[in-house]
Amino acid sequence: WAAEAKESLKRGHTSFKMKARPWRDVIEQVEEVEKVVPTDYKFDLDFNGFLLTQAKAEIILQQLDDHENVGIYESPFWLSSDITGAKLLRERVRKPIVEHFNESCLHAHACDGFVVSGSPNSIQRSGILAASLNKPFWLQLVGTGITSTFAAHMGSVLSHAQLPYITTS
Repeated sequence: WAAEAKESLKRGHTSFKMKARPWRDVIEQVEEVEKVVPTDYKFDLDFNGFLLTQAKAEIILQQLDDHENVGIYESPFWLSSDITGAKLLRERVRKPIVEHFNESCLHAHACDGFVVSGSPNSIQRSGILAASLNKPFWLQLVGTGITSTFAAHMGSVLSHAQLPYITTS
């Protein structure tokens, strides 16, 4: 990842999405990558729910909070499965937590922002709902070049599509 981060810097990127997995030491990975990037370069640590619970997530995320390059925690556990735990985690870590859009997390203020994807109608609906409670999000769309064009359009018209995102094919 350090080599990929260095290459991304050459290409003008300012953030890097890391897939944090339990079979890798995420803290060691962050420490290695932060050696090759400036302090204003941010990491999105995507756990895809692998921290499983609020208690396990709290232990790891509090350690990661001390790393200046860490910018966002994505889905440390599936927050909608434990709204009370999600709100507690939100209170106990310093960095923003984002979750794949769902209304239970939105209305409970259980996270700081969202990952928005889906059909054009669901993206528009999610974007408007997120904006109504002042929650930023990024668009996560997978497809061909037309998908990138669509994502750019949606990102330009949805006021809270403020977090860094890319499209993939």
